[in-house]
Amino acid sequence: MHIYTTFNLYSLQGKELNVHIFSETYMEKYFSIFLVLLLSTISNVWSQKSHLKIVARLPKSINESSGLTANPDGTFWTHNDSGSKPVIYKIDTLGNILKTLYLKGATAIDYEDISQDIQGNIYVCDCGNNANNRQNLAIYKISSIDISSGLDTITPTVIHYHYMDQHLFPPSNDMRNYDCEAMVILNDSIFLFSKNRGKSMYSKQYALPTAPGNYTARLVDSVKTYRWVTGAAISPDNQTLILLSENKLNIFENFIGSNFFKGHLTKIGIPITQKEGVTFKNNTELYLTDEKYKGFGGKIYYMNLENKK
Repeated sequence: MHIYTTFNLYSLQGKELNVHIFSETYMEKYFSIFLVLLLSTISNVWSQKSHLKIVARLPKSINESSGLTANPDGTFWTHNDSGSKPVIYKIDTLGNILKTLYLKGATAIDYEDISQDIQGNIYVCDCGNNANNRQNLAIYKISSIDISSGLDTITPTVIHYHYMDQHLFPPSNDMRNYDCEAMVILNDSIFLFSKNRGKSMYSKQYALPTAPGNYTARLVDSVKTYRWVTGAAISPDNQTLILLSENKLNIFENFIGSNFFKGHLTKIGIPITQKEGVTFKNNTELYLTDEKYKGFGGKIYYMNLENKK
């Protein structure tokens, strides 16, 4: 989690605006009031631009939804961020918790994303690395057999990894690009996308095998996003990749294989909240979630990409 001190907004003309807010240590009451008025004013403008619709509120027990993946039956799996138990939650589109699944033997240092492969195996990314100093990054793999068993507690296998180009823990402030909150599965590979806390404004794409083991995450490519990447999703036909930011969707299309950044890029502004979960229902429909912060967020959203043009 983080506290906003600067908001990068979209005006009616599509230009970016930087709105600087007083420090929370000064006049906190007025900060909260101002924030409510500000976001209420711009919310309708953005919703019209992005066609993003609020579907439901998430329950109090899921107040930091930082990952989302859709199931074939129209339900979802999600999880909380750091400081929570090693569990994932099955929910419906109304935010009702249908199942709580405990991951035996797993830790929950900083869960940041969740995804599935075509066999129905689920991957939970414990890869949050705010300080860029972690050397115990892990992805927990839950087999489709365990998912369908009906059990409330399962033991996942583990994919341990480190980044091939990280040699300092942490690196200098300007070079801190080893935090990760975004993951997709394509064929037999896991692709991770960094949340750049340095100065380059690039998100890096890394690749890993989906089999349990201990690996070096291979650097594949990078793309300039200008914003932190907080989530990712790939369409069922593997033709569209979403990189989510708190106020933007980066949509890559017409790429070949995993050369995502060689495809056509469309950017869509969305209302600014701490959005970290995104998933495809089908090849055009998206669901998103955000963390709850100061009364904002904690919701499920819907968007149809057919309306993006």
